Amino acid sequence: MSGPRLNIAFVLARRFTLSAYANFVDVLRLAADQSADIGRRLEREGVRVRVLGRRAGLAADVLEIIERAERRTARNTRFQLQVAFNYGGRWDIVQACQRAIAAGLGADEINEARLSGFMSMADTPDPDLFVRTGGEVRVSNFLLWQGAGAGSRQTIGVVIFTGAIF
Repeated sequence: MSGPRLNIAFVLARRFTLSAYANFVDVLRLAADQSADIGRRLEREGVRVRVLGRRAGLAADVLEIIERAERRTARNTRFQLQVAFNYGGRWDIVQACQRAIAAGLGADEINEARLSGFMSMADTPDPDLFVRTGGEVRVSNFLLWQGAGAGSRQTIGVVIFTGAIF
């Protein structure tokens, strides 16, 4: 794992959306077949896996694979690999509002700081760098809330659009 050597603590990969759901499910099922080996390596390297996005409607076996990976790596602290699957920035803002209301907050109690605590990446710093591959020059409903905060503190918020596909 090269992440920790580069002093990178968090990486979020967005490769999987609803339109790519079937392909991702196949990848997950393949990974599940090799999960013992993958899990041991993640544990050895100190990698925590988090999957961000809407889980309602996912197939039971897919949900179990995701939850097993998160449980198995929950105590790892060296590096955090996050995968945005079935994730959208608008969904994230809506679910944060719903969670805030469910927690009993009134409209006058909701502000940016409090709502940030209900976002799916509440425990993760806003990104310093966005890299959009594939030639598109747009953020495509990805990390809308977090992207707005990038660069607002003592960080450098940078967006790079490239035609390269990694």
